[in-house]
Amino acid sequence: MNGTIDSTSSAAPASAVLNDTTLRDGEQSAGVAFTCDEKVAIAVDLARAGVPELEVGIPGMGAAEQESIRAISAGGLSAADGVVPDASRRLVGLSRFGRANG
Repeated sequence: MNGTIDSTSSAAPASAVLNDTTLRDGEQSAGVAFTCDEKVAIAVDLARAGVPELEVGIPGMGAAEQESIRAISAGGLSAADGVVPDASRRLVGLSRFGRANG
């Protein structure tokens, strides 16, 4: 195929993974800053909704961000919170590396 879509193909479509960026990108708006408890509550709600991959933050932002990420990964997504256990659920932290980043 040369960049065109073959609508006559019987091949199964490629799968996609829903990745939610609310916990990371949601704070990029002016005046928005989630507390640790708010981040855990958002993560729980997203997991209850079946979102398989959550961008939980940027650890390099500092101690408060690291604390929130730990809180989410340590117990905020448990069956006790009404979250269906899912071994394929992924928590993603963004990071940059390079000489200019220290």
